[in-house]
Amino acid sequence: MASSIFKGLAGIMQGKISKELVKKYKDEGMDLIDAITKGNQDANKIVAGRKLDFLKTKFDDTNVYSDDYVKLIDEEIKLNDPELFKDIRQFERNGRPELADKMRALRHPEWAAANFGEDYMSVLQNRQVQGINKIMEKIDPNMQERSLVDDIDDMNKANIDDLFGKRRKNADGGLAKILEV
Repeated sequence: MASSIFKGLAGIMQGKISKELVKKYKDEGMDLIDAITKGNQDANKIVAGRKLDFLKTKFDDTNVYSDDYVKLIDEEIKLNDPELFKDIRQFERNGRPELADKMRALRHPEWAAANFGEDYMSVLQNRQVQGINKIMEKIDPNMQERSLVDDIDDMNKANIDDLFGKRRKNADGGLAKILEV
């Protein structure tokens, strides 16, 4: 799905570019499968390059303090580093916007300095600590984590109870109970 940022931008129809390149490569004598592969790869590069060039002009025309600037940052990251973009989206979905901002700051320090000050990394680290503290507040302090040792102790206690007849493994009744009557 094309982003609304690129709506109306000429020359970014990847299918059309790919089709033209495949035809060109086939006409040059390239095998069909190789022509399709190379055409798709080259079309991806061409479209990404055009989008990045467009974003560069948009950065200059957009207020660095606005949400639109953050959208431009995210589009640039999506084009250049899709895995980092996925991480940013995951941080936001998990309620950790401070981590998303920290990732953006690593790619766009001019945005971070404008929004958080020259010492933006310290500010973002403090926000990260505050986020962790909020999460920690939600954790019940009385909850104790069970360990492997706790589980082994429970198994040993059950085995000792069996040995000394403190409890019976099977329920009272059934066919044996009926036959006794």
